[in-house]
Amino acid sequence: AGAVIHTRQAMPWWFFALLGLAAAAQVGSAIAAASLAPLVTFPLLVVVALVLSHVRVTVTAEHVDVKLGLWGPRVALSRIERCEARRYEAMRFGGWGIRRSLDGAWAYSVPGGAGEGVELHWRDDRGSLRKTFVTTPRAAEVALAIEQGRAALTTTGVRVDATGDATGDATG
Repeated sequence: AGAVIHTRQAMPWWFFALLGLAAAAQVGSAIAAASLAPLVTFPLLVVVALVLSHVRVTVTAEHVDVKLGLWGPRVALSRIERCEARRYEAMRFGGWGIRRSLDGAWAYSVPGGAGEGVELHWRDDRGSLRKTFVTTPRAAEVALAIEQGRAALTTTGVRVDATGDATGDATG
């Protein structure tokens, strides 16, 4: 099924500036040492920049997909017990990135934006309660899409043939 809503929040410019400075320092060290050894971690910096550059939230008719780079849960709407748009509490999670708070909640967050996010309370396959927080610039819209998707799952969806014919043959 297609996305009901899709949001993307990029890391702020200073994240890339810091990685650029680290890369420049490595190149400088390699030149000064006349050795390629200092460049060993250079590919890692490039991967970090590419992989952790943004957080994405996609809500479909069946699930919520949260990703910071390659990591994050895909949660079936049927497993979500509660969804709430809130402000991100960096102190609760100890900063930004993929973080775990003392109460066991996981956060997938990037700094910047309005500091908004969505907190999900959901049950995993074993029935354990999980909490996931994700920053998104459109938190209220994401939370509304999730709640509408959950509400749609609770309807029976029974279809009745308009012709009244149980076989579906309209010729009678």
